[in-house]
Amino acid sequence: MSHPVTDVLRANIRAELARNAMNNSHLANLLGVAESTISRKINGLRPISSDEIGQFADALGLEPADLLVPPVRRLDLLNAQVAGNVNERVRLDANAPLAQLVEQQTLNLRVQGSSP
Repeated sequence: MSHPVTDVLRANIRAELARNAMNNSHLANLLGVAESTISRKINGLRPISSDEIGQFADALGLEPADLLVPPVRRLDLLNAQVAGNVNERVRLDANAPLAQLVEQQTLNLRVQGSSP
């Protein structure tokens, strides 16, 4: 069974690959792993570790926390950053452990009035 946070993570990786006109092979080359490894991780056949989240984020030019924010919420945050009015309580600490990031994101969504 899939977990909502890992679904978000995988969806964001796929979206960033598409946005950057990259494919699994290109990402695999950047990370120094086999393309099949990337494919299995993105398709949920293998888990993605917290260290790998950082590696994926680096390869995609993002902060690790960016990959854990639901796509619609992430778009809202990006638009707010462009407008210069980011609400600090919804920003995530990219250096925090994965469990803490997930807990913080869930809390932020509840504060915002959304469901996790």
